[in-house]
Amino acid sequence: MKLKKYFFLNWKLNLFTILIVPIFSVINVVILWLTTTLLKDITSNSANDLNSLIIKIAIYASFSIISLVFLFVQQKFYLLIIYRGHYHLRQDVYRKIANSHPRDIKNANKEEILNTLETDCGMIGQMLIIPAALLNGFLEVVGIIVLYSFLSWQLLLIFLGITVVKVIKDFLIYSFYGQFSRKESEIKNKLLNKVNRFLSIYNLIIFSNKKQYFVDKFTQKITPVYSSYNKNLNGKTIVSYIANLLDLIIQISIFIGAFFLFKNGKIGIELLILSIVHFGTLSAKLSFTVQVFSGYFQIMGIWNKIQKFLAKFATPNLLNVDKFEKIELKNINLSFDNKKIFENFNLTINKGDKVLLLGKSGCGKSTLAKLMLNLYDNYEGEILVNGTKITKNDSLSNLFNYCSVESQNTLNVDLLQNQSRSSELKELFNANFIINQVDENNNYSTGEQQRINLLNSFYVDKEIMILDESLSNLDKNNRDNIMKKIFNLDKTVIMISHHIEKEDYPLFTKVVDFNKK
Repeated sequence: MKLKKYFFLNWKLNLFTILIVPIFSVINVVILWLTTTLLKDITSNSANDLNSLIIKIAIYASFSIISLVFLFVQQKFYLLIIYRGHYHLRQDVYRKIANSHPRDIKNANKEEILNTLETDCGMIGQMLIIPAALLNGFLEVVGIIVLYSFLSWQLLLIFLGITVVKVIKDFLIYSFYGQFSRKESEIKNKLLNKVNRFLSIYNLIIFSNKKQYFVDKFTQKITPVYSSYNKNLNGKTIVSYIANLLDLIIQISIFIGAFFLFKNGKIGIELLILSIVHFGTLSAKLSFTVQVFSGYFQIMGIWNKIQKFLAKFATPNLLNVDKFEKIELKNINLSFDNKKIFENFNLTINKGDKVLLLGKSGCGKSTLAKLMLNLYDNYEGEILVNGTKITKNDSLSNLFNYCSVESQNTLNVDLLQNQSRSSELKELFNANFIINQVDENNNYSTGEQQRINLLNSFYVDKEIMILDESLSNLDKNNRDNIMKKIFNLDKTVIMISHHIEKEDYPLFTKVVDFNKK
């Protein structure tokens, strides 16, 4: 991924936008000149031809309307550039993450992924208009300077001198304000995370006999965050007040300078009246141009941040198995936080096996399934597929389907794309209540939600099916019916559960009881 790709991605649109910029800039400068000329005619002591004045007003109105049309077109093109740039960059980032090793996706911070896809990619998209915006600002600044070199070079010198002061002031204020804004964003994220963590344990709070204890602890943790937010907001407000005060001083200085020139006969009343307005236009365009130019360094910072984030996602070696025969785990040792999960663990699963991983919560059943998926890299021992040793960089995603009780109950696949497969899965998982897609406004029962998860997880046909408590929320009739149909498939099935009845053990070719390890 290279940044210049997104600048040239819509080169025709960018080129057309850049071509209309000079026209738009000239029109705006002409409007400034027409404003000055009109005001001079109106304030002149000499009698004016009314028809001539009306014609000038009509010309001024026409140019103003044309300027608005060009502004509308320019803003529309800007939005298209931003939208398309964000869209394509987001697609590339998503593709990079989706094609990375499943282990890296599992370990990734989901909030960081969302922030990269939406916030960072969005900011890059906005900054793709930098070339056109920079040209626009530069041409208008040059146009105003040329205009005032004819109207009053003395007033132009005052404009330029005070504009330099204002640009420096804006830069300093922007630096301080930016620090407070970044701090505000960090505090809001911290606040959001704390609230989310608190809400995630709402069941514990509701059914606990220590509700007040949890509320007090939460209040104790979140109060310093609010205090920090208010302190930061006060600092931000003070900076804003200082900026407004300095702007007022600058405007007064401009008017004093213009008034001095007027009293000495260097400028007319029209330039005295318009001095503050025209200075505001010049300084705003110059400040805008400087900010757009500095945006280049900002975009590089964000781009480097995105690249650093994507570096966490390694491109895996996608293991292609023509014909699955068996998977073996040999002498596996695995620990987390000095807690032994597996010690010299061995297991062989052959093609067509129906394996039950049985045990209470936290005993290592799901960990074993994820180990077979090569989602851990801190184990000792060997994982072999068809006798070939799996490396830490190998991805087995082409081999396994995995469905967990924690899966989302949103259907992420298009059932109309492969109707034969859709019909097959609806029949397999008793999910004929789904027509073409899941109605997110429908209040599905827990069992229906779980069957949506199953259909979603197994839409792509693979050799090995892992069901991690995936049938636990189904009633006995549905569970038994689905199990029977799954076991009749020519598939290798690994079922993880903590409450399979003993009478169902004979359905499995292997039972690994973690309660006995």
